[in-house]
Amino acid sequence: MRNLGPHYIQPALENLRQIDPAWASEWVATQVGEGVLYEQEYWLPFATTIPDALIEQYLQRVETEDLKNGHFGGMISIIVARADANLAARVFAKLRALRCGVDGEPGVPHELEWQIMRQLEAVFRGLPDDIAAAGMLPSVTTGDPLDVKVAAGLLSRVARSDVEPLRIADDDLMARLRAYLKSSVDVVLRQDDFSGEEKANLASSIAQVGKPEDMVDLVRLIRADIERVRRGRAAHAAGDRGPLGHGGARSYASWHIAAVMDLNGAGVEQVLIDLLPEPEYRAEAAAAMARDFVPKLERIFDRTFRYDLMWAAREGSTPPPGDNQRRTRFAATLDAEIKRLREQNQEGKPGEGLKELAKSLAAIDGRGYASAVLDVIAMPGQWDQYTCLDAAERLLMAGVVLPATTAFALVDSIVERTEKWTQDSDRHLLRRILALCPFVDDPAAGIAKMRDVLGKRRLGGYELRELVTSLGEIRSDAAVDLLYELASDAANFEQCEDNFINAFAALDAPRVHELLVGIVDPNVCGIALAHRPHREDVLVARLAELAQRRPEVAARLRDLCEGDLPELNRHVLSKVMHWLGTPEALAANLNLIDDAKPSPVPRGIWDQLETAFVERRPYGRTPNAFTQHARASNEIRVRLFRMAIGDAKRRKSAFMLLGQIEKWRLEHGRPTGEPRHPDFASGQSWPPEESLVLRTSNSGFDRTYS
Repeated sequence: MRNLGPHYIQPALENLRQIDPAWASEWVATQVGEGVLYEQEYWLPFATTIPDALIEQYLQRVETEDLKNGHFGGMISIIVARADANLAARVFAKLRALRCGVDGEPGVPHELEWQIMRQLEAVFRGLPDDIAAAGMLPSVTTGDPLDVKVAAGLLSRVARSDVEPLRIADDDLMARLRAYLKSSVDVVLRQDDFSGEEKANLASSIAQVGKPEDMVDLVRLIRADIERVRRGRAAHAAGDRGPLGHGGARSYASWHIAAVMDLNGAGVEQVLIDLLPEPEYRAEAAAAMARDFVPKLERIFDRTFRYDLMWAAREGSTPPPGDNQRRTRFAATLDAEIKRLREQNQEGKPGEGLKELAKSLAAIDGRGYASAVLDVIAMPGQWDQYTCLDAAERLLMAGVVLPATTAFALVDSIVERTEKWTQDSDRHLLRRILALCPFVDDPAAGIAKMRDVLGKRRLGGYELRELVTSLGEIRSDAAVDLLYELASDAANFEQCEDNFINAFAALDAPRVHELLVGIVDPNVCGIALAHRPHREDVLVARLAELAQRRPEVAARLRDLCEGDLPELNRHVLSKVMHWLGTPEALAANLNLIDDAKPSPVPRGIWDQLETAFVERRPYGRTPNAFTQHARASNEIRVRLFRMAIGDAKRRKSAFMLLGQIEKWRLEHGRPTGEPRHPDFASGQSWPPEESLVLRTSNSGFDRTYS
């Protein structure tokens, strides 16, 4: 147990289960419940029989103690493992009783009761959905407001990212639950519900078990929620600081719209269109319209701009949208609403939600409605730069070329906003808008604007990553000078190595080729390697790809192998030669051997020789599993042998490498047809007559030939 590792504990449990399965099962359950063993899903299969007394003990603790989240997850997993409808009914009844007491004393904090309710809710949501529903339905009374509040709060999951959606397999159970929830709509609408939470929870619950025809119930709840917000705001403006006045500030629009989208009935489109004129729901409805038209992230945490989509759209290679009729309808509706709002406001200031509409329109049909979106972005506003920037990015991904005036106005507004005080979010916003400057209708002016702002708002190190990437994606020589200026700062280059290298490679221009090759060529006055690159793999890959595209670059790199290079340059260049993998590259790589260097044989040569003499064959269907077999490559042995007998600069290392090859032959066998002597025609003896101790530091090989 001191190790707390599965590879120590599991074998012991396997043996103990054969001797005393009941003891082993209870021991695992206790350790999981107390939080000693984590990863409950891994260990619970060992707990085949959990004692009723242990479940009761944990359930009582959840019902009475403030566990402060300590060991809480383990207890829930043990309780849930043996759950049935009776347990679900008990948890629901306890929650109902606690909620009744809390609601009956609104002025009392009830801190313990609230914590216990949170614990019980976590238990209930951890139950299998069919068991939860089977325990809840017999416990509720139709028309009881308190039962509806508790039940809907437990079932509401549409807008909750921390719990799985409700999935009930029993059709009869789902039908009964649906009937109960639908019958509760009128009950909820009769309640004060100043905050709107009860309406949102009920809408969310109905959406998970409902049918398309239940959309009418969701619309009723939405209309009531709109009225709630308006009454609350009016009361607050009149001086009401009670539940009614404060409730108007709470918005559940995102919950209701999520419920509408989750129900996914035939009337979803019309519901969103009908809600667009409502200020309380305008932004959420517009965002829902655009949801299926916004480019998906390639990775979950990826937040970079999709330059590939922008260039594909500009080149006309973007596939047409799947549902063009819906796209056309949504775009026309958004455009009409934008015009209506602009006509209402003749002062030139954006109306409420206007820029959110433009942002959605840019995603749905940015190319077709570019002028409308750009007009809205250009309208003066305060604290709306994020929305404007999102709209601008969506226009770019639709293939629209941004006017420089629009982009520069955004840049200036952000610079002005951060003149006296700059937060991290402001710096992030500034980096995002600067990254778009090279893609305006005048790229040279955009890059000049970027340089000008960087002179006023100092960004350094990792903060330049987005800007460096954008300069590499512009496909124009205009970016080279600024890119080189930024890379010339050693601190900047160190913290953005991969971005700079990828940017140089992406530009694919002669000047940039010189900069990229200059990283390993000491004769080029450019960016010198001060230390081993953190992203060495990126540098090696980009150089190798450039050499594959440009024969003159490949020839130049091979010529470099014959010179006297600094240690770092030798190391990187040897890996590039290994990556290329051609016979010419291997021959050039061997020229980098130098007995006088701290590392006589660079790593790339070792890897290339091992590839040449040891074959890796896939093993079964297991990824990354292989077996090793001997592979013939006598031309290399001949070259090494001739180095060993006639090249004073590489003599010792060549003997050592020949010895390593012999070691591989002892381990993996000798290929058929490979001669014992590396170069019999030379007339020299093998093994050589003079004694040499051959050592390879990386393999532990130590053998004397005489």
